[in-house]
Amino acid sequence: IQNHDPKTSDTTVKENDNSIPGMGQETFKTATDVRILDLPGSPVWIKDKYFNVLFGASDKDGGKKLLDMLIKENVEMIDYLFIPSTNPETFEGLSQLVGQKKLHISKIGTIGATSSLELRNTMKLAQDNMIATENLSAGAKWQLNDMMFDVLYPMSADVSSEIGAVNTCVVRISKGDWSAILTGEMTEEIGQKLIARGKLSPTSVVIATNGAPSGSL
Repeated sequence: IQNHDPKTSDTTVKENDNSIPGMGQETFKTATDVRILDLPGSPVWIKDKYFNVLFGASDKDGGKKLLDMLIKENVEMIDYLFIPSTNPETFEGLSQLVGQKKLHISKIGTIGATSSLELRNTMKLAQDNMIATENLSAGAKWQLNDMMFDVLYPMSADVSSEIGAVNTCVVRISKGDWSAILTGEMTEEIGQKLIARGKLSPTSVVIATNGAPSGSL
């Protein structure tokens, strides 16, 4: 999925909005790629000339292939890496990326309420390597260049009412009037909650990462 803009040398300055990190800074018009990678867990690579974001890191074997691909494409920095779910297939490849001299990860977003031992161990590995981490929650927004990232799920109410059951995040990415939903492992129940909250429309593309459970779409 590519968004091409021929005016690659033009820049625009958005009005200041101190409530959203990244807004108010100078942005650069450039092509944006959203790549769904052919690896276990269906990680998504979102990038332009100025940033790299990963939604997932595959499993351990897939993480090795992911690292090789990033190095081959001369990627030195991952600005943000989402942990999409508590399914090990979606995040255990992170262990192959952490601590690499040729690749730095700036920040990792994960799910706060989880009983997954594998995920806790993975996040400890990241923290031991001085990578900033944060719990994802609905309402969090930030901008990288001219792309907006908006966490739709889980809300704090979801975490408190479904502790132990909140096992995924759902994220919207948007650029201009184009947008995509990254489903993680969104269940039908989560989808209905987001519809009731008015969060899933309008949407240009739905990227059903890791297959998305039956009925969720």
